[in-house]
Order: sequence, then structure tokens, then C-alpha cells
Amino acid sequence: MQRFLFEPVQAAALDAAGTQSFDVVLDVGCGTGKLLASALQRWPRAHATGVDPAFGMATRAAATLPSAVIVVAQAEHLPLPDASVDLALSTISLHHWHDRDRGIAEVARVLRPGGRFVLADLLLAPWVARLAGDEPYWDEGARERAFDRAGLVVGGHRAMRSRGTLLTVGVKP
Repeated sequence: MQRFLFEPVQAAALDAAGTQSFDVVLDVGCGTGKLLASALQRWPRAHATGVDPAFGMATRAAATLPSAVIVVAQAEHLPLPDASVDLALSTISLHHWHDRDRGIAEVARVLRPGGRFVLADLLLAPWVARLAGDEPYWDEGARERAFDRAGLVVGGHRAMRSRGTLLTVGVKP
């Protein structure tokens, strides 16, 4: 799964973030910290924060990334100050969030004006979601509506059909 799904999706998310430098990078649903590690390779001066609701994942991320701040938390309750993040990333975790709208609103809250949110998550057939016990995966329209409700401007989408994912970029005005 790591090579087939996570690594290509994470690389695409970092590419979608753009070429500018970021002072504070947040990974929502950071898992073991691989995306944050890659982000720190691109932006070595950035302060990195990862949040994950699973204690075991957060523990592994903290061991892997001693320079990062790793917190056990849900996307819907980010333990960060308002307007404190330049770049928020989330890959293959949105479908696990209990309240996706609330999570996206939280990301918007912690983003600084001009901050970017790069969201990559599954976009598979409804029967796959049912089989996996997930809520339906959000398509472009659902994401655009949620970003709009949170005050984010959608900068574009990129379908990664071979990976069954959709990448969406939002900017906080």
C-alpha cells in the first residue's frame, strides 16, 4: 500500500502545495509521519506539526520526527491557534473524519491568510465505500461546497485515477 497508494499521493500533494517556502506545515491525519518527513526535506526550515487521532500512529511519527510537534487529536478539534499555519496537508484520511465539514472548518481556522490546504483522499465507487464501512467518498462538488462553507477558495482538483484518489487545493483569502 505504501508504494502503490501513499507515496505517489503524498508526492502529488507536496507538488500541489507549490514552490514557495512555508514557515509552518501541518499534516492532518499524519499517520507514521512519512508525509511530514518529505515536507521537511522540501522545506527544511519549516516548523512541522502532525495530528493523528491514533495514539500508536502519533507515537511512531514522534519517534521518526523528533523535530516535529506530533499531537494526538482529531481533525475536528485541532489544538492550534487561529491563523498559525501556512500549509495544511491531508492525504488519505478525510474518509476517516467523523465530521468532515467541521474538520475542514478547523483547517481553515488555523490557516493564515494566503495559506494553502492540500487535501487528497479516496474517490472510489459508492459500493467500495459501503464495503469498507466508510461514508461515501467526496467528489469535486462535495469538496467545493465544504471548502466554500469553511471560507476556502478552491484552486483546483487533480484526479489520480490510477490511485483512486482526488486531490483538491484550497486557499484561505
